[in-house]
Amino acid sequence: MATEVTTIRLPPKDSVIIDQFVDAGEFKSRSDFMRFAIKKTIFELVLKEFHEKVAKKGKPTKKEEEQVMAELKEIKRELWKKYAKDIS
Repeated sequence: MATEVTTIRLPPKDSVIIDQFVDAGEFKSRSDFMRFAIKKTIFELVLKEFHEKVAKKGKPTKKEEEQVMAELKEIKRELWKKYAKDIS
């Protein structure tokens, strides 16, 4: 999968917190943390948008529901594959 380099500016305290997660072994790098945070945010925003649409116009069409569920399933699969810890 192709990737794109993006630069972000963070307050020092956020960088320190991210580094603590990396140092604790939760993430391999700052980039790993950012990818996780972005995917998680996308997942939450898609879900929020779905709920807002339902609230505004009632029950979604089957096609809309399937599309949103497919998007959520793909995001969840990617998050699980990349970031789930072996708990055994």
